[in-house]
Amino acid sequence: MKPLRFIAMLFVACFILSCNNDTTAKTDGDNTPARKDKKSEATVPEANQASNKLTVYLQPFDNFTEKEAAKVTKELEPAMSKIFPSMKWHFEVLPGKSLPKDAYYKPRNRYLANVLLKHLKTPKDKYIFGLTHKDISYKIHGYDNYGIRGLTPIGGNNSIVSDYRAKGNEFIMVMVHEFLHGYSKAPHCKNPECLMCDHQFRKGKPMKIYLCKEHEYIYKR
Repeated sequence: MKPLRFIAMLFVACFILSCNNDTTAKTDGDNTPARKDKKSEATVPEANQASNKLTVYLQPFDNFTEKEAAKVTKELEPAMSKIFPSMKWHFEVLPGKSLPKDAYYKPRNRYLANVLLKHLKTPKDKYIFGLTHKDISYKIHGYDNYGIRGLTPIGGNNSIVSDYRAKGNEFIMVMVHEFLHGYSKAPHCKNPECLMCDHQFRKGKPMKIYLCKEHEYIYKR
């Protein structure tokens, strides 16, 4: 009886092992279940699907008037639409308010951009720009207080921009540049033709709506 019992147990073990092998999901090498058909392969990942509507608030500070901010929206919308043609924009100018005292840097008569950002908060599904005529600065490029034109956390939904160093269309381009830092999580590059080029490498060239190969992914959002 013992040999027969052993053979029976061996048969049952082999049967269970074969069932487990048949039902185990195959992977693409990263523990993600492999796609089973062409339809699923064509599906765009949810993270890459952009909403077709976005509310953008403009917060004018001090002597940057609400009227000036309203004018900015009329120039900003067509510029943004060149990169996101399917986006439906809703711009709203907020009541003007004073620049926060805790952001003032008296030694150079500037405002600390990173501190100003703390005063610009909005729901995650919206975006906000802080607008000022004053000079703003940040600890960057080896300097504790370096004059800049705008600042945005990568992947954030708030930007502070100043027209102290950028006027007219250049200021609008700065706003688009900062928006892409936040909304598209776009880093800087060194291509002077690209809108996302670090200002240190632009060599005086005016900013324009053009994205290099490194940043072409933005168009697909």
